[in-house]
Amino acid sequence: MTITKYTFFSPSGSEYPITSDADAKLYMMLSGVDYTTFKRKNWTPMTSVGLTRTYTNTSFVVAGRYFELKNHMITLTPSTKNFVHVNIDLSSPLDPVSITVETADRSNTIDINNGSGVYRRCFETITTDSSGIVSSESIPQVNVFDNTQTNTVTATTVKVTNVTVDNKLTSKNIEVSGGITTYNLTVTNNIQTKTLTSTGAASVGTHLTTKTLTVNGSSKTNGNHTTTGTTSTKNLTVTPETFADSWAFATPTFYDTLTGTSGSLGYLTLFRSANVIHGAFSEDPTPSGIAGGGAIVGWITDNSFKPENTMYFTIWTTAGTMWRISIDSGGALRSHTPLPKGSVIWDSVDWIVRGTDKGVR
Repeated sequence: MTITKYTFFSPSGSEYPITSDADAKLYMMLSGVDYTTFKRKNWTPMTSVGLTRTYTNTSFVVAGRYFELKNHMITLTPSTKNFVHVNIDLSSPLDPVSITVETADRSNTIDINNGSGVYRRCFETITTDSSGIVSSESIPQVNVFDNTQTNTVTATTVKVTNVTVDNKLTSKNIEVSGGITTYNLTVTNNIQTKTLTSTGAASVGTHLTTKTLTVNGSSKTNGNHTTTGTTSTKNLTVTPETFADSWAFATPTFYDTLTGTSGSLGYLTLFRSANVIHGAFSEDPTPSGIAGGGAIVGWITDNSFKPENTMYFTIWTTAGTMWRISIDSGGALRSHTPLPKGSVIWDSVDWIVRGTDKGVR
């Protein structure tokens, strides 16, 4: 049995000199960089002329080995996607690092600090045409840790496979490909997940959209609840905005890209109260002319807002132009008279949708 000591144990600082392999493994352990990733920092911007790229002052930690590129030039292949690699060959001690341009990602995970071989890692892709660079993309730098404990995590976007939270998780945007299990979940903007399990309370402030919702206890939403699949619940409560009648739905649905074959309309804001739909048009000028003759301008995708039969309307613009439209039971908004570019629609539409008692479908 052998315990190898290095400079950290040296009484005077001269005993137990550290080896390059041990130094590389130390970098990897401290930084959370394994053989699948790397660290890169451009201290000054790169320059590009034609099919030549120059790394003016760039630092790397690759396989635990630190090195720098100073005014290092590479030549790219025209009209293709170039894969720029770091290559480390410790069998060439005088020149162990090289930068190559490949036609594919040839990265590997060879453990050169405990064995032999040539380690390769792609750190950038560059797309070219016949004369120069079209676009480039840096390969993401990743920290790899078995476990992380922190008091506060602040991130614009968090992407994980599974999340388990014992107390409380608060985030502006969470994207989970597997499942979320939490006692208390608060999301102020958007949550996308394949499976959501809440053993305590899940609160949705505005809009919940799901393919399938299963609730064993109680589900409460203060705004909209929309499901395209099935809803299985023991207790579902939908709380609308404060309104004259507590049972009335006063939640707006926004259609802001009603774009069809005849041009762009802008947006149409629809409000549903009981079984009455009120639609307000954008006050922005139409960016292009809209054809007549029944041309489809856009679609209403929410079935609960579609009329039971085709409805016809006469709309007026601020210039006094009359515009005739219809909305059919499939949700298609059609133009029956042309509308010139730059028209400002100063009007609204109303229709009745099929409902049951108190307007709830």
